Amino acid sequence: MSKAIVVSTALAFVLCAAASPSAAKEVGLQLSVQKETVTAGSPVTVRWEIVPDGVSTVSIILGVIRPDGEIECYRGPGKGFVPLDTIDSAPRVVTGFPFNTELSAVLDIRMPAAWQKGTYQFVAAVMDGKEIVEVDYSNTFSVE
Repeated sequence: MSKAIVVSTALAFVLCAAASPSAAKEVGLQLSVQKETVTAGSPVTVRWEIVPDGVSTVSIILGVIRPDGEIECYRGPGKGFVPLDTIDSAPRVVTGFPFNTELSAVLDIRMPAAWQKGTYQFVAAVMDGKEIVEVDYSNTFSVE
């Protein structure tokens, strides 16, 4: 086998490995919940991971989809949740957020004790001004 064929075969292998979807992180915001089951009134740990996508600063609306299909928005630590009426009126959990920097963080959110048992899922809307530039969903979790 010639040296040129060996080099081109090795180069093709490297390029294919680099292009593999499992090797690259998805651009944007990803949410995940650490536990599959939580007790009503206890905290839920939400992991945020941001891979920059060119938008410099954003606001983030964080909500939870309840078992009845309603969405409630998180207002921040110690402030709880409010029903989602419209995107314009939804509280921003973060404003002026640097979405052009890779970041991983966790947020502990206390689930209201009065919420019904069932399956929940976090949802986040990334806002550039009044425009939704991305929507991301966490894995589902159960409240018992």
